[in-house]
Amino acid sequence: MAEFDRGRLIRNAQADPESPASIETNLLATGGMELLVNADLAGGVLGVGVVDVGGNLVEGYGIDDSMLSTYDDLRYLVSWTSHSALPLAGEYGLRFELDGGASLYAFELLPIVLPGDANEDGVVDGSDATILAANWLASDADWSMGDFNEDGIVNDIDATLMAANWSSAASASVSEPAALGMLAMGGIVLLCRWLRRNKKRNQKPNKKE
Repeated sequence: MAEFDRGRLIRNAQADPESPASIETNLLATGGMELLVNADLAGGVLGVGVVDVGGNLVEGYGIDDSMLSTYDDLRYLVSWTSHSALPLAGEYGLRFELDGGASLYAFELLPIVLPGDANEDGVVDGSDATILAANWLASDADWSMGDFNEDGIVNDIDATLMAANWSSAASASVSEPAALGMLAMGGIVLLCRWLRRNKKRNQKPNKKE
């Protein structure tokens, strides 16, 4: 079984197309990240499993549970039947199984950016709310301006997405997140509307005497 380090650009293909090939990484801090693979399936199959420190497949992350979906022209996003990302805590290895002439060139662990994290610093907080408020109802907007559903405008929908991932709710107990999310959403929307009214008021031309 071959081993390679994280981030190394590689090409691993079946030495014998009639026999499946298995490749395993060193242990990685997966941190709930998404997994991308640069692969040429060529009519073949690539399966991906997650293994623990003992080399055993983690429940729910088996080879047969894995699925590949197109991410861009070069890469595939790996998910599993019950999981869309890698395990949150601890260190795990990745096991790749190639069959039918498939080739694996590289893999990448991609941090998940939550809707609401406008500045992409890993947390949804007041800094992101300030960005959203400054661009309230802006058109031709993008993620960095607060357009989290990517419809081109910053509005109540984006504020709702932000509130759902608000940092204070993320660390609350099971019974509290919904209520805290609603409070955050209300505060964000009120802030944005207040800023919008003041912006319009400041833009009104002075009356001629």
